[in-house]
Amino acid sequence: MAPSLAMGRKIDNGDYVREYYQVPAYKGQDITWRGRRARILGFDLAYLHIELIDIDPLAEGGNETVVHPTWEVDYGPAAQTGEHPAEHQTVEYDGADA
Repeated sequence: MAPSLAMGRKIDNGDYVREYYQVPAYKGQDITWRGRRARILGFDLAYLHIELIDIDPLAEGGNETVVHPTWEVDYGPAAQTGEHPAEHQTVEYDGADA
Protein backbone atom coordinates (compact mmCIF):
# COMPACT_ATOMS: atom_id res chain seq x y z
CA MET A 1 0.00 0.00 0.00
CA ALA A 2 1.32 3.45 -0.89
CA PRO A 3 2.42 5.52 2.14
CA SER A 4 -0.02 8.34 1.36
CA LEU A 5 -2.93 5.92 1.07
CA ALA A 6 -1.98 4.24 4.35
CA MET A 7 -1.78 7.61 6.10
CA GLY A 8 -5.12 8.64 4.62
CA ARG A 9 -6.76 5.55 6.10
CA LYS A 10 -5.15 6.19 9.50
CA ILE A 11 -6.55 9.72 9.47
CA ASP A 12 -10.03 8.68 8.28
CA ASN A 13 -10.53 5.95 10.88
CA GLY A 14 -8.93 7.86 13.78
CA ASP A 15 -5.83 5.69 14.16
CA TYR A 16 -3.60 8.73 13.66
CA VAL A 17 -5.34 10.72 16.42
CA ARG A 18 -5.27 7.76 18.83
CA GLU A 19 -1.60 6.96 18.17
CA TYR A 20 -0.16 10.48 18.00
CA TYR A 21 -2.12 12.08 20.86
CA GLN A 22 -2.55 8.88 22.91
CA VAL A 23 -6.29 9.45 23.38
CA PRO A 24 -9.12 6.87 23.21
CA ALA A 25 -11.11 8.67 20.47
CA TYR A 26 -13.55 6.65 18.35
CA LYS A 27 -16.25 7.59 15.86
CA GLY A 28 -19.67 7.52 17.56
CA GLN A 29 -18.21 7.93 21.04
CA ASP A 30 -19.91 10.19 23.58
CA ILE A 31 -17.48 12.69 25.12
CA THR A 32 -17.56 15.94 27.07
CA TRP A 33 -16.01 19.01 25.45
CA ARG A 34 -15.64 22.18 27.53
CA GLY A 35 -18.21 20.76 29.95
CA ARG A 36 -20.79 20.06 27.21
CA ARG A 37 -22.07 16.70 26.02
CA ALA A 38 -20.86 15.82 22.53
CA ARG A 39 -20.40 12.89 20.16
CA ILE A 40 -17.47 12.19 17.82
CA LEU A 41 -18.76 12.17 14.24
CA GLY A 42 -15.40 11.52 12.64
CA PHE A 43 -11.92 12.90 12.15
CA ASP A 44 -10.66 15.93 10.25
CA LEU A 45 -6.92 15.35 9.78
CA ALA A 46 -5.59 15.49 13.37
CA TYR A 47 -8.81 16.93 14.83
CA LEU A 48 -12.12 15.56 16.07
CA HIS A 49 -15.29 16.42 14.18
CA ILE A 50 -17.93 16.54 16.93
CA GLU A 51 -21.65 17.11 17.36
CA LEU A 52 -22.77 19.10 20.39
CA ILE A 53 -25.71 17.20 21.88
CA ASP A 54 -27.31 20.12 23.73
CA ILE A 55 -27.61 22.44 20.70
CA ASP A 56 -30.45 22.43 18.19
CA PRO A 57 -28.95 21.41 14.83
CA LEU A 58 -31.04 24.10 13.15
CA ALA A 59 -29.70 26.86 15.40
CA GLU A 60 -27.51 29.55 13.88
CA GLY A 61 -24.03 28.11 13.51
CA GLY A 62 -25.33 24.53 13.77
CA ASN A 63 -24.31 21.95 16.33
CA GLU A 64 -21.11 20.59 14.77
CA THR A 65 -17.54 21.78 15.21
CA VAL A 66 -13.94 20.61 14.93
CA VAL A 67 -11.79 20.43 18.07
CA HIS A 68 -8.27 19.41 19.04
CA PRO A 69 -8.26 15.93 20.64
CA THR A 70 -6.39 17.08 23.75
CA TRP A 71 -8.03 20.46 24.29
CA GLU A 72 -10.72 20.36 26.99
CA VAL A 73 -11.97 16.91 25.90
CA ASP A 74 -13.03 14.34 28.50
CA TYR A 75 -13.25 10.84 27.06
CA GLY A 76 -14.96 9.45 30.17
CA PRO A 77 -14.42 5.79 31.09
CA ALA A 78 -12.47 5.13 27.87
CA ALA A 79 -9.73 7.44 29.16
CA GLN A 80 -8.97 5.04 32.02
CA THR A 81 -9.08 1.80 30.02
CA GLY A 82 -7.75 3.06 26.70
CA GLU A 83 -10.18 0.73 24.96
CA HIS A 84 -12.97 1.37 22.51
CA PRO A 85 -16.25 1.15 24.46
CA ALA A 86 -18.44 -1.56 22.91
CA GLU A 87 -21.54 0.63 22.98
CA HIS A 88 -19.79 3.10 20.66
CA GLN A 89 -18.84 0.71 17.91
CA THR A 90 -19.66 2.26 14.58
CA VAL A 91 -21.84 0.63 11.96
CA GLU A 92 -20.95 1.93 8.52
CA TYR A 93 -23.90 2.98 6.35
CA ASP A 94 -23.64 1.49 2.86
CA GLY A 95 -26.11 3.93 1.28
CA ALA A 96 -28.78 1.30 0.64
CA ASP A 97 -32.25 2.00 1.98
CA ALA A 98 -33.68 -0.71 4.19
